[in-house]
Amino acid sequence: MQKITKFLLYTNLFLLQSYLIRFEIFGYKSNLQEILFLSLFLSFFISKIITGKCLKTIKNIENHWILIGFLSLSAISSILIQAESGIYFLRAIKFIGIGVVLTFIFLETLQKDEEKEKGLMILSIGATAFAIFSVLYNLFGINLPYDYRLQGPLDSAVYLGYYLSPFVLYTLISFIEKKKKLYLIPFFLLTISLILTRSMGSIGGVFFTLLVYFLIHFKEKIFSKKRNIIYFSLITLTIITAIFFTKILPAIQTNYGSLNERSEIWKTSLYLLEKPKNLIFGVGINQFQTQYEKNVFKAINNNPLDYIVLQPHNIFLFFIFNWGILGFIFIFHCIYICVERLIKFKTIPSVQKIYIFILIYFFIHGMIDTPWMKNDTLFLLILFMEMALLNNKKAKTTTQNV
Repeated sequence: MQKITKFLLYTNLFLLQSYLIRFEIFGYKSNLQEILFLSLFLSFFISKIITGKCLKTIKNIENHWILIGFLSLSAISSILIQAESGIYFLRAIKFIGIGVVLTFIFLETLQKDEEKEKGLMILSIGATAFAIFSVLYNLFGINLPYDYRLQGPLDSAVYLGYYLSPFVLYTLISFIEKKKKLYLIPFFLLTISLILTRSMGSIGGVFFTLLVYFLIHFKEKIFSKKRNIIYFSLITLTIITAIFFTKILPAIQTNYGSLNERSEIWKTSLYLLEKPKNLIFGVGINQFQTQYEKNVFKAINNNPLDYIVLQPHNIFLFFIFNWGILGFIFIFHCIYICVERLIKFKTIPSVQKIYIFILIYFFIHGMIDTPWMKNDTLFLLILFMEMALLNNKKAKTTTQNV
């Protein structure tokens, strides 16, 4: 049964985007990801029941404080704030539930570093396959599901870029840390696909994350020769110039660029936070869209560039609006631990370094975008938060294993 569970887990990881393949079961609109996840969930707990480890496994959740945090914050918010949009609320609860449970099964099933590496490699290969399919789709208009569900998400540079970025970092940093050429093929394919999305938020987030990594890891080599400094500076200048001309300049010249839209979102967010209730308790899980639509005109005294804004495009605002001041404290604590581990970079096992820098990407990109209430990205956020922010006891164990 354990082998079946691992097989189903690897299938779930490889087909993380399978929520796009939709169908109906006796009138209920479902998707392939839900079926795969349910099969994995049943297999996992049946195997624990057969081996008599069910209660022990459930008790193990106390070792996963990130999972406890998401569940507790969501429970508190659900009790204190009545959702205005039941559909948005239920959708988010499903995403949170799948993200937490799938992360728990991942960590409880793949307990050794080698097994986790295999799981993340399968995730990376799955992302590479989906990236290739996305390119083919956009070139030839290939579509599979009966309701053309793929048409929207694959054209969304933000979601696709956000999904690919963690695996660009994982494959490159793994290659550097582990000296395995196996990672290079998916790295190049993922990088090309990421560039093709033209999502400057994702590209810029990956670049600045790598900038921090190289400055820490290769500081002596970079600054040892003028030639290396020049190369490093030119690459940095090229990326910053690209971001300026694609994001900042259009906002200055036209007043309807993505930064202009974000300005309206953040002004409206601050307007909402003027109410002590919103600051303390938030507006409810996945309820930002309903509040934004009601208050944006009052906040900016003008018609907005966009009325459909699902999330506040800032990591701190995201956690405040979904889970209140406790959510803000939670994410601030996570960032504090991440920075603390970054300062102690040389003493951290190489496997954990990889997870930390992927999490740094989420934090950096999260300053301007937060597309996390999704079937795939929320799971990735929770998974890498769990793997990067190990408690001291687990960190010591990992160090000994490495």
